[in-house]
Amino acid sequence: MPSLFVETNALAYRICFRSVFFVGFLFVSSVDGANDGLANSRCSDTFSVCSDLAASRALQRGSTDKVNIKLLSGQEYEATLVEVTEKEIYVQTEEGLKQLNLDNLLSMTFSGSSAPPPSPLVWVLLTDGSFLECRKYQVDDRIAKVELVTGEKVEIRTKHIHSVRFKKEQKELQPQWDLIINEEEVSSDLLIVRRNTPPKFNEEGELIQEGTIALDYLEGSIGKITEEGVEFLLDGEEIPLVNREKVEGLRYVHTTQKNYDKAVATIESEGKSRWKIRSWTYSEGSYLFTLLCGVDIKTTKDSLSQIDFSADKVAFLSDLEPTTFTWKPYFSFGKRSENYARLFTYRKDQSLGGEELRLGNQIYEKGLALRSKTTIEYWVGRKYRKLLATVGIDEATNGAGDLYFTLLADDEILFERAVTGKDEPFEINLDIEKKRRLTIIVDYGKGRDVLDHLILGNIRVIK
Repeated sequence: MPSLFVETNALAYRICFRSVFFVGFLFVSSVDGANDGLANSRCSDTFSVCSDLAASRALQRGSTDKVNIKLLSGQEYEATLVEVTEKEIYVQTEEGLKQLNLDNLLSMTFSGSSAPPPSPLVWVLLTDGSFLECRKYQVDDRIAKVELVTGEKVEIRTKHIHSVRFKKEQKELQPQWDLIINEEEVSSDLLIVRRNTPPKFNEEGELIQEGTIALDYLEGSIGKITEEGVEFLLDGEEIPLVNREKVEGLRYVHTTQKNYDKAVATIESEGKSRWKIRSWTYSEGSYLFTLLCGVDIKTTKDSLSQIDFSADKVAFLSDLEPTTFTWKPYFSFGKRSENYARLFTYRKDQSLGGEELRLGNQIYEKGLALRSKTTIEYWVGRKYRKLLATVGIDEATNGAGDLYFTLLADDEILFERAVTGKDEPFEINLDIEKKRRLTIIVDYGKGRDVLDHLILGNIRVIK
């Protein structure tokens, strides 16, 4: 059922169309071209009234959910969430009501701190890749009743569950766990348990073999699960209720391969839960998220940390491996130059000094740090439209540094300029549509190679 806001908009625009048609017909029929401006003015006024009507109705719904909105373009808004539709969100900013296309969103972060959730006791991985931190997990008649650490209660059919873990991850056991839950040649459910081998001593009481902990599993069929234990069929026969304290976890094996559409966003809840969603709605402080596998989770902002819209839309260069990288010192060191090149390599998501990437008053979580003379190349394969970044010299140089920055796409120069430590950081927004290869060159400026520490904050390509 469409929301009130969508219905209000539809009504408003129908009124607009009829008003414009009537005004247009009246003026075309009886007024010459000299009065076209008056007709256009009245049409514009009509659209303005309609827009104001829609905004007013939307705001009447009331919302106190403060959010930080980041767009792919780099723009950022502190706003109050007003309405969500299939393709847009509406937010109230200091500049007024804004309509933002979901395709242009990078992330939405929820403001205001809430109490941290309790520690998880159960960890659930769904077949669509969603990961849930839980306090409770019980199963009856192939339906799991789950309570998330943030308090939401969710029912999930076991056909949507990949694996469940009842014990906190241990570093030494993790490789074994990963191997078991990703094993391909299994045809039935797995009950995963710990095998403890006690240490061995000789007759004199000397330790001759350390005790070990390993994971093992039984193949069969997982049935009802309570707080006390797990019902399990082994070779068609039910074995006594397995104490949950002895169970490391479970893996459900499904006979049919599930193929899901791409997620429109990933929900990051408080803690480490990650939900891959195909749709979501918002109404008066309540969110309803539908996961790729069809499971619904209803919650409020108190359980949410961030909505990440970046999947398949954006790629940060610091997450990509360059196809080539070369560094050339100002003075040649002969064969030793290769060793120096490894020492003076570029840095991902940190400065050349190993600190945060900082330009002006802004700290960048993502980006590249390079020194002169560096040439670095990335393959983007005609998949992206734009390249964006904030460019400047690391503040740690205290105003030093003088270099020449060039950016090319398929050997065509898209941008070049001298950059010094005294310059203010600046933005670049370049068209790279149908380009396959990006090349960044940081060359020497007037100060040789002294403190030529270039930062490319949040350098990214977007579709």
